[in-house]
Amino acid sequence: MDLIVKTAVAICSLGLLAALLCCNFSFNIGVLCGSAILWAIGGFLVGKKEIARFPLWLFCISFVFYLLVIFAIQSPQVSDFLFLINSARDFIDGNTTAFHTTYVNDWPDLCAAGIVDVIMLSIVNKITFIKACQAAASSTMCVLAYLILREITAETYAQAGSTLLAIFPLFTFSIEMANNQVLSALFCMASLYLFVRYAQQRNALNTSRVITLAGLMGFFVAIARFIRPDAVLAIIALAISLLILAFNSYKNQTAEKPIRLFGAFAPALSALLIYVVATSLLSLSLHATGIASEEQHGENVAFNKLLMGTDLETSGGWSIDYQKLNTQRSQREGVSYREAAMRTIVERITDPGYTANLTIKKIQRLWWTNSEAFNLNHLNGNIHAYITAIEKSWVLLLIIANLALFARLWKRKCTLTETQYLLPFIGILALTICAYLLIEVQPRYLYFAYIIMFILATVAIYELRKSLGEATTDRAQKHTTITASKTPER
Repeated sequence: MDLIVKTAVAICSLGLLAALLCCNFSFNIGVLCGSAILWAIGGFLVGKKEIARFPLWLFCISFVFYLLVIFAIQSPQVSDFLFLINSARDFIDGNTTAFHTTYVNDWPDLCAAGIVDVIMLSIVNKITFIKACQAAASSTMCVLAYLILREITAETYAQAGSTLLAIFPLFTFSIEMANNQVLSALFCMASLYLFVRYAQQRNALNTSRVITLAGLMGFFVAIARFIRPDAVLAIIALAISLLILAFNSYKNQTAEKPIRLFGAFAPALSALLIYVVATSLLSLSLHATGIASEEQHGENVAFNKLLMGTDLETSGGWSIDYQKLNTQRSQREGVSYREAAMRTIVERITDPGYTANLTIKKIQRLWWTNSEAFNLNHLNGNIHAYITAIEKSWVLLLIIANLALFARLWKRKCTLTETQYLLPFIGILALTICAYLLIEVQPRYLYFAYIIMFILATVAIYELRKSLGEATTDRAQKHTTITASKTPER
């Protein structure tokens, strides 16, 4: 257990440390100091009084805030987002070939995002309605973050951490685009909350309720994966966490072996079964509606992601000509598209100098370039720059807080009791860091990772306050003991 946690912690620490070292240090000092003061208020000075009915207040105020942002900014749809909206409207008007373009055949995951837009536009044929639904989803995520933090820290820390998340720029302005990140992240957050509840109550609840919780977990991550492919990182992290808890439960039970096996692994099997069934049904729904077709199997998606992710000229970002160049190579060398792609990828990554330079550029692009390019592209340049400065200052503080937590976890023996609630969060962050060292990157891809980092940062501040409190108590006890020893007997 200790080895597993420390391996994930080491990956997270090295990845975040690399991101910290690769930043361009062009921070607005005033913005950075202001952000640090806000964090200090949220993390160290908060806690004098708990707010009654906080989840309700958090949802209502954040939802109104997001609606004001939507109507104040009114960003136009661009790129993939505009394509999906237009395709959904065409589909509603009876154009069943709207999602059967070459572009969608290359990226079939857009079909799932398309069916979500079709459903929403069938209710109200306005982009603003989709954005309002995303605002509600974002507010719900803030509440879920609060509920998760309340289980693993304390009430006031949960209130502070979820409030800071609610006003994080990337989280706030992502609703400006009718994208598939928000809903996918919402279902991932729901599954993470269920995991925390499961980890907390698995010994107290009866087997049927534990299996139900795990099954709901599998259902929610299936929907998240259906909407957006990178939710697979959350699925892997949750699967590993469930198996770790299952092995521990099996080891600690005293019943006969068959009963121990069932009691320990039934929840994990329940989550897996529900996930497989839900994924199959959702996939069938795409074909039943006519949005997806048989040719949209996406066999080249992984190779395309790797081709773009290993392109030094674009710093591992989106490339327009990657398919054309790879097709030309496959024709020139008389090999398949996939084989030509693998040859290009291997040639690139086997050059140490190329790989080192690419890694640095990808880290800089992913963590430190403008993630609001789609969301705020029409705003005044100064306003846009100021919002970006706030976001990057917060990212810097998130990285530092997470590193502090990981240093604390590395220093002590990580027992399952202490770290079981954090297992999927650390796992998701570690997998995200590893995945984006290989595949195509864009700053907005860190959307869900930042939510995870907010939760871990709040835990870090909670742990720091707790350790400071313990140190103060120890000093007070030591002072009392010394004073008592010096007091003369009467």
